[in-house]
Parts: sequence; structure tokens; C-alpha cells
Amino acid sequence: MAPRYGDHAVAAAGSAVRRDGALFMPAEATRSVLGAGPQEWEHFRGHWDMLAQDRYADDRGTCRLRRYGNLSVTAATGEIRHLPHAPFVQPANSSPFYIDTDRTFEPLTDSFLSDPVFGKVLRILGQVATALDDAPVWDVKIHLFRVVAATASKGLPAPEGRAP
Repeated sequence: MAPRYGDHAVAAAGSAVRRDGALFMPAEATRSVLGAGPQEWEHFRGHWDMLAQDRYADDRGTCRLRRYGNLSVTAATGEIRHLPHAPFVQPANSSPFYIDTDRTFEPLTDSFLSDPVFGKVLRILGQVATALDDAPVWDVKIHLFRVVAATASKGLPAPEGRAP
């Protein structure tokens, strides 16, 4: 059986997502549930400093940095398998800019995938997701990104809300 982190808080999170469709958990509560201190969070945050340029966003005058990957997680055991790198496919019910366009982003780094905080986050999210749908195996898509905007440059840092 996979280790469980803060069962009461995770159960409450599952209930909130089921009831409201979303959950906001303040940073202090998240750190507490994960058992991660400030140094662990700072190390985890550093992975966003290793993102790669998104060449697709560049075409629209936007600077975004990204990495993307796909995992398989077995709910009962917590086993995590790294799946082969594949293109990101924009869901049809989201941004109209890239529908029907397979976009290939740089893969997640080994250091991110092996980070203990990521492992804890993934297991807790799996516990919350299982409260919504008790699937035996989860297909997990991990998409790290950072939108870069600067007052000195013209661009559309988040064009999704604008018509193409």
C-alpha cells in the first residue's frame, strides 16, 4: 500500500473538489500535508528555473518556458512509471490557438521527476483524484510552465482569453 499523507486533509480536499470542482489550499497547509519544509520547497521551486523556451508561443509574441511529461500511476500501490515522451495535445474545450496541433516540448528533467516533493505531491493528488473516480491506473500529464512578461516589451503573455 502506498504511503498516505495527512489522510484527514486529503479526504477533505477530495470532498471539496467533488463538491466545488476546485480547491485552494494555502501554502502553509500544503507544506504541512506534504511534510515539506521551506528548504525542500525552495529546492522544488528551482525546477522552474530549468524550463525551456516554448517555440510555439514565440510565434505569437509571447515568452513562455515549459517542460512536459507523462506518467502512469497505479492507485493501489503508488507505483509511478515514466511513459515515453510524446507531444502535448491541446484539449478541444480550451484554448482555440493550438487545437489540432501537436506541440513537442522539452521533457521533464530527471531531477524534477526524482524530487521527493514531486513524489509526495503526485501521491496526494492521486489520493484526491481517487476520491473522484476510483480508477486502478492514472494517466498523469505533467506540464510545467512559466509565462514571462516584462513592462519593457510588448506581447500577449496570456493570449488564451483573446480571439485568434
